[in-house]
Amino acid sequence: MKYAIETKNLAKKFGFRIVVDSVNLKVPEGSVTALVGENGAGKTTTLSMISGLVRPTLGQMIILGKDISETDVIREDVGVALQKSSFDPHRKALDTLMFYASLKGIKKEDARVECTELLKKVDMEEHAETRIKEMSHGMLKMMEFANALIGDPRVLILDEPASGLDPEYYHKLKELIKGFGKNKTVLLASHNLDFVSEVCDHVAVMHKGKIMIQEKEKKLAHGKALEKVFVDLMKKF
Repeated sequence: MKYAIETKNLAKKFGFRIVVDSVNLKVPEGSVTALVGENGAGKTTTLSMISGLVRPTLGQMIILGKDISETDVIREDVGVALQKSSFDPHRKALDTLMFYASLKGIKKEDARVECTELLKKVDMEEHAETRIKEMSHGMLKMMEFANALIGDPRVLILDEPASGLDPEYYHKLKELIKGFGKNKTVLLASHNLDFVSEVCDHVAVMHKGKIMIQEKEKKLAHGKALEKVFVDLMKKF
């Protein structure tokens, strides 16, 4: 089996506090893999390190065969959507995406075409001229998702992508992720275990900075609701 993302003994300390502890994670190429766990389990920090946004204290990270352990630069073939928006509140939607496209070296006219298509893909085309500060939480989440897709990356890192979405955007996001098929590899963190069950084929359970179990979703759930399985696992840990 080929892995799009692989970490080896990945660790992160903030001062004397160990947030991520010797994480060995394998994300199969073309899969949708979820990191699940309680608040403070280390999910966001793990995603931030894999994204290249936070430098690890120890360990190795390999994405699409490239060792990125020694860099804090997001690679061209990785798209990232984190929980909190970092968009300029005064920019309009299309201008915002075009700005980030320019950071990836995409020419202005090509960026306009691609970003217009991305707004359409996430059902935001009618908000192309809406300023970021005027957007709802759900609209901002879809903007983050569209931004992650700029440049058609092979790997997507998504932190709580379904959090706070209304039913319309929730359904749209779910269908988009499922629609990638084997063309993209997705690693996401989510508290929404129903969402995980619907879109993910692999699940890794984190607890106190460690990966406690990693398994195919169907094998882990074994016909039960994933929430029940997760609660039972937490009791064992």
